[in-house]
Formats: sequence, C-alpha cells, structure tokens
Amino acid sequence: MKKTAIDALIQVLISSLFYCLFTFLSSIILGDKGCVRISGVYYDNNTWQKNIELVNYTDNYCNDIFLKLPISAIIENENFISTLLIEVEQIKSQEYKLYKISNIQPKSSSVIIISFQNKNDLIQFTNLKEKKFSLEEQGKIESPRFKLFKQLLPNLILYVIFIFCTLLYNNNNNYKIQQKLDDIINEQENNDKKFKEKKSEIEMKVKNLQKKIFLIKKQLLDFSKENEFWRNTIRQLLYNGDKKNKQAEHIFEIVTNSLQTYTIKSKSNLDLNEILFLADELEKNNDK
Repeated sequence: MKKTAIDALIQVLISSLFYCLFTFLSSIILGDKGCVRISGVYYDNNTWQKNIELVNYTDNYCNDIFLKLPISAIIENENFISTLLIEVEQIKSQEYKLYKISNIQPKSSSVIIISFQNKNDLIQFTNLKEKKFSLEEQGKIESPRFKLFKQLLPNLILYVIFIFCTLLYNNNNNYKIQQKLDDIINEQENNDKKFKEKKSEIEMKVKNLQKKIFLIKKQLLDFSKENEFWRNTIRQLLYNGDKKNKQAEHIFEIVTNSLQTYTIKSKSNLDLNEILFLADELEKNNDK
C-alpha cells in the first residue's frame, strides 16, 4: 500500500513537472510578445480620433510593426513620442499609407493618436501575427476566460501530445515485452512437449524391458524347477542302482565338467535369488 502511494505521488510530480515545462516552453514559443489596444472612435478638435496603445511584454525592443492607414489619416503625436520611431514606407498608393513602427521599449506601453476625416475609416496592422502581437479593439475585446483558455490551449495540446507519445512508447515496449514473453512461453511449451514425448518414449522402453525381465524371470523359474526335477530323478535312478552313491555323484561330476555349468552347484540358488530380487525391485519401482 505504501509503495503504491509513493509510486502514485512520483507519477503526479513527474506529470506536474512536465506540465510546467510545457507551459514555460509554450509561453516562449507560442506566447504573445505584446499587444495592440485600439480605442473606440471619438470626436475631438473637429476630427475623428482613435488611440492606439502598443504594449511590449518582452525584455527587448520590438521593431518593424506595420500600420496601414487611409491616405487622409494623420498620426497626431508622431513628432512628440520620443521613444517610438515611426517611418512612412515608400508605397505608391492613392488609398493608404504604410507606417513602420519601431523602438517599442521593453516592458512598457506607448500610445499614439490617429485622426480621421471619416468616422468609418479603418486601422489595419498587417504583421501582428508574425510579430506575435495580439489585437484588442474596443467592442471586440475577448472574455478573460476565453482569453485564458486560448493561452492554456497550446499547453494542453502539447501536454496531450506528450502523454500520447509516452503511452505510444510504453505500449510499443509492452508489445515487445509481451512478444518476448510469448516466445519464451512457446519455447517452454515446446520443450515440455519434447520432454513429455521423450519421457513417454523412455517409459515405453522401460516397460518393454520389464516385460522381457519378467519373461526371463519366469523362464529362469521354470528352468530351475525342471533342472531340479531332472537332477532329482536321475539321482534317484542312479541311487537305486548304486547303493553306495559313488556312481551317481561321479556321473554328475562328468556332466558338470562336460557342460561347464559349475554355477549350478553350491552358488546356483544364490545367483538365481539375486536375479529374482532385482526383477521384483524393478517392478516395485515401476508401480510407484
């Protein structure tokens, strides 16, 4: 239980660390470097005017933001903003002028005032996305919650991609491990099958050998009985013809020397008993 809790805590800490890392990286890669706020149109000094606030979030100067204005529009405070550099681009057009705004100070905001002859004249920034600047116009300001969601969405997407890649990697590793495990199990099953077949083959050979031993045992018993019977019969016949028992023993001696069956004498019973004993033990072991 304790180990499970520790493992869960480690996973939570690792996930949190990666999420913070993704948040930091996405804020660097995908986050806004600044914003442009455009006020609503108002009437002053016999002209229609709008205020434009340029905000720089970074620690560096921001340059080359292009502002497109109608040909009749004028930047009222162009010569009074010492921190900004506003230049007119050389574009041949009878409808609009293009201004390049540079030298926006780090961690600060600057405001410029634009005058129009017509209330419906439009202000257009042409490269805010390229410069990673957001645009906020009066009447089109986004909900803070929606803006926060948009800011967190890239982090969430990166985090989901990371989790997906991690799961994909783990699943791939688990698949490989499972394959190796299946190969080991199949190999073990094949080995067990071969072992059982070999064992069955050996058991069959042992059974056949036991049968042969049993037959030999039976034959030995029969030979022993017949041998004893005929020895006793011959001995009885010889004894009846020779009361002194000399001729009978002499004949047995001649037969033994001629056939060289010396083990039939004093040690024959011991050898036979040993063979029978071994045969009985082998049968008992097989029954177990």
